[in-house]
Parts: sequence; C-alpha cells; structure tokens
Amino acid sequence: MYIRSEYITITELIEPYIGDIIWGAMVFCFFGVLFPKLALYKRLLAALIFSYLIEFSQLMKYDWIETLRSYKIIALVIGYDYSTSDLICYSIGIGTAYLINRRILRYIIS
Repeated sequence: MYIRSEYITITELIEPYIGDIIWGAMVFCFFGVLFPKLALYKRLLAALIFSYLIEFSQLMKYDWIETLRSYKIIALVIGYDYSTSDLICYSIGIGTAYLINRRILRYIIS
C-alpha cells in the first residue's frame, strides 16, 4: 500500500504498516458510530477482539471462505494471510484512536 502526499513523508520503516494501523483506528471509530453510548474502554476491547478475530480467521483456508475472499470488498475486510505484525499494527491504531478520543472527551468535559 502506498500513501503519498507532497506534505507528509512516511519513512520506509512505517510505510508497509500504516494501512493496518489506519484500519485498526477505523475499526475503533466504527464501533463508536455503532455504539455511541458504549464506554471508550469497551469500544477499545470490542475493536481489539473484532480485529484479532478477523486476523485469526485468515488461518482458516476452507473453500467457502476462499470463495468469499474472491470478492474484493470482502477480501479487504477479512484479509488474505495471517500476519503477527498486523495484530501489532491493529493494536497501535486502536490504541491511538482510543487515546485521541479520550483526550477529546476530557477537553470537552473540562
């Protein structure tokens, strides 16, 4: 995945992982949209569990799952191959989104 901008440069060290970090943050935000009354830490846990389940499901290579993966939109959500680095990236993205949300809420409340 390539993320290009004339304003932001991403080092080669981070570039292969930035998409998964953003995906994790997006999952956290998605749970916030679906369950706005849910406490932040519960959203964090739900997003982590969901992301980890998706990643571990990539270890399954049943025919019906492979058929689902032939559809691009589904493949983007459930992925193709298991990678431990994805779990780390999801955790970083979800954790970052959690901290940003917590900071915003503290600012609004005070």
